[in-house]
Amino acid sequence: MIIKIKWLVSTSVFITLFVNSGAVCFSQEISSDEIRSMLAQQADFSKQDFSKMDQGKMITKLLPRKDKREVAVLGVIRINKPIEEVEKAFQKTIAQQKRKTALKYAQISDPPTIADMKKLEPERKEIKNLKNCKVGKCDLKLSAAMIERFRSEIDWERKDNQTAVTNLYRKLLLEYVEEYLNKGEAALIKYQNKRKTIDLRIEQRSMTNDLFWIGDFTPEIKTYLEEFPESNQPNIENSIGWSKVKFGLKPVVIVSHTATYRKLNPVQSQILILTRQIYASRYIDASLGLTVLVDIPERNETYLFFTSRTRASALGSRLGGLARKLVEHEAIKKLEVVLGSTKRNANRTPANEKAEAETASEGGSARLFLEKTYMFWIFAFVIIIISVILFSGRKSNHP
Repeated sequence: MIIKIKWLVSTSVFITLFVNSGAVCFSQEISSDEIRSMLAQQADFSKQDFSKMDQGKMITKLLPRKDKREVAVLGVIRINKPIEEVEKAFQKTIAQQKRKTALKYAQISDPPTIADMKKLEPERKEIKNLKNCKVGKCDLKLSAAMIERFRSEIDWERKDNQTAVTNLYRKLLLEYVEEYLNKGEAALIKYQNKRKTIDLRIEQRSMTNDLFWIGDFTPEIKTYLEEFPESNQPNIENSIGWSKVKFGLKPVVIVSHTATYRKLNPVQSQILILTRQIYASRYIDASLGLTVLVDIPERNETYLFFTSRTRASALGSRLGGLARKLVEHEAIKKLEVVLGSTKRNANRTPANEKAEAETASEGGSARLFLEKTYMFWIFAFVIIIISVILFSGRKSNHP
């Protein structure tokens, strides 16, 4: 069992999740001293941690959590490169990790169209299981209304109902995204496939209140999220996409909203990417992440921060405590992969850059989508982790 678990972890991908978020109006520049003060207070950074960071070494931490279902991580690294180069290196890191796995994905248009969902197909076993879905007992995460529509709109006696089920699943997710774009977080789903309802709006608000960085430097993000889509702010690029990832257990369909803010100027440049999962077909209750790049011009350095909070019911079960140490260990390892690879990519020579650019010149619009939503890939380790928990639990129950 341990070997299989380790194999699952080794197949880690950094997937396109989603990301909803906000725009930020930075009212003032952020000094190196302010960053250090925040790290000491919120992430318990020690003198040794700051010394390692000053040497250009990565620092990763587990953050305090209020919910036993939650895994919260933080990573930071200082890179002696301009912020634009660090962002480019980060994008390359995510693309490199993406190529290690087979994924289906698509960007969702604004306004959304059914063509955006044409690659999305539920598994045959999922279609079979949907026949017996009811509120409180369903393998896929769905709302009560979605479950009822599968019951009432599909002729389950027909043997050739696969196409009808696939089309309805696509239609339901499309309608959900449309409602989200019109109503914002008020439209976030209530998962009612298990005995306990998971209200995604409540989950996201709770995690936003605890999200690293926001309270100290960008409280406007919280307001933006709560008021989206009415909160119009400049310099924000939003995109919504879906991704289907398979890890050898069961596939996961994720819909996510990504918002990227950029403020680039000679005094201080900042890039903020806030991510919000708006749907996951299994394993994950809620996920929220933030990537921050900020330069300190007088010291010719750029800080890269990544933090995420993810909740999964499996972590709150009686087996969750046994798996938590493994989960947290693997979460940190995956984060270290991102930070370390980003620094190596940032320090590569122009000759290597040219050769890699020629190799990666193919891919067209799909590659462009991945670059636009590179945060999308950063949370794959979360799904791997939750899959491991579920796998471990089932093996324990079935010796």
